[in-house]
Amino acid sequence: MKPTTKHKWLVTSFTTLAMTAFHFFSDSGAQATCLEAPSTAQDSYEVRVTVGDHTLTATLEDNATTRAFVEMLPLTLPMLDLYGREMCYRFTDALPTDAASTQGYEVGEIVYYPPRHSFVILYAQNGERFQMQKMGRIDSGVEIFDGIGNVEVTFELVSNAATAVTSAVVQDVSVRTNGNKVVIEGEGLLRAKVYATSGALLGVAAGDGSTEIDCRGHNGSAIVEVSDSQNNVTRTKVMI
Repeated sequence: MKPTTKHKWLVTSFTTLAMTAFHFFSDSGAQATCLEAPSTAQDSYEVRVTVGDHTLTATLEDNATTRAFVEMLPLTLPMLDLYGREMCYRFTDALPTDAASTQGYEVGEIVYYPPRHSFVILYAQNGERFQMQKMGRIDSGVEIFDGIGNVEVTFELVSNAATAVTSAVVQDVSVRTNGNKVVIEGEGLLRAKVYATSGALLGVAAGDGSTEIDCRGHNGSAIVEVSDSQNNVTRTKVMI
């Protein structure tokens, strides 16, 4: 196909933009590479579920309810063992839903019951149908809940197990936020990565004694992973 004037203009514009970006980073000596946060959420979320000495994993699908739940993690919930089939925690405030309907369920599913703001893990089948927003399922081992009684259950996004802060010092590495920038300071060579709580990589950087990553376009919690010159790795959850 013969290139049109429009095609030539697009190629020229893209080339000019790329060269401008190259010269900017070359002239400034910038070491950080920040990847724009994706505009769409990921397909699923992996969550660690801890009850007593047992650790399970759950895969949650992407929907409005799951995203609201994931933003609260890590979270320890006092769950009720109800009806011989489910572990239940009732949130004070309602979570958003986008596909709630009356339907049956499968053992191992995690659902949200809108009328009572209930977060539910279904560990046994009784054939009942009720209104629910399906969120995902326990990958395996859900039978440990059968007969366990009321118990505290901890949920953590696999990529993180921290509370969001705006600044923290861990193992002599300082991590803080300044607007949309994450600033890391410490001794020696520091290598840093920033992830969204969904697991998407937002940026990487390296610097001697300090470095920073500009993650404009991302608002909310993020995970900062830092490796120092001794290969010690720290992870901190920050609020951008």
